[in-house]
Amino acid sequence: MNAQFSAPTPGPWRLHADGLAIFGADGQEVIDASVCSPNIPHRQQRANARLITLAPQLLDLVRQVADWQPGVHQPQQAKHPIDKAVFEARALVQWAKRAPRS
Repeated sequence: MNAQFSAPTPGPWRLHADGLAIFGADGQEVIDASVCSPNIPHRQQRANARLITLAPQLLDLVRQVADWQPGVHQPQQAKHPIDKAVFEARALVQWAKRAPRS
């Protein structure tokens, strides 16, 4: 079975006035935090929704860090925190590109 990769909904995403529903730049609902996590407190659902709303911007920042060229080329050589962060960012970008397993 070969799953096709689907690109995420383009950002920026915006949080609905209810603090739970998240909409993409195209106006389509991306997710509703109350539906995804009905068994957690409302306050925590809203906090999760705020964090999820930032996903496109956070992914863009991670991609920018991943594109930065550190002075080392192997993760085990990374001594400076920024070099380590670059390698971690690259791993996260690769993870985000993987097709979901069905």
